[in-house]
Amino acid sequence: MKRFATFDRDNFMALIEGDQELFDSLLTLFDADWQQLVEKIRQSCVEQDARTLEAMAHRLKGNLRNFYAQRAAELAEILEQAGKKADFAGKLEVLDRLVLEIQELLKDLRTFQTEIR
Repeated sequence: MKRFATFDRDNFMALIEGDQELFDSLLTLFDADWQQLVEKIRQSCVEQDARTLEAMAHRLKGNLRNFYAQRAAELAEILEQAGKKADFAGKLEVLDRLVLEIQELLKDLRTFQTEIR
């Protein structure tokens, strides 16, 4: 079985107790939600809306932590803290890195989903 750099497979499987249906549900929900959250984060950076930035980044971070996606969650945490401090400098670049990380995470999760069938 392949090791994944984007998420901690063992901790994730322990969290969901190996339940493939739960995995499928979590992945479906995340896949349906993440792009909207990213767009809201992007808009809040452009409009310098600190409250929305903090709230949406916090929500995205929580979703990423469900998968033990440490690197992506750390980037979301940077954005959440930026919202708390109303610090928008360079945050669109952080968001761009986060989007790339999420895209890699989704590829890895789908590969893993296929492997455990």
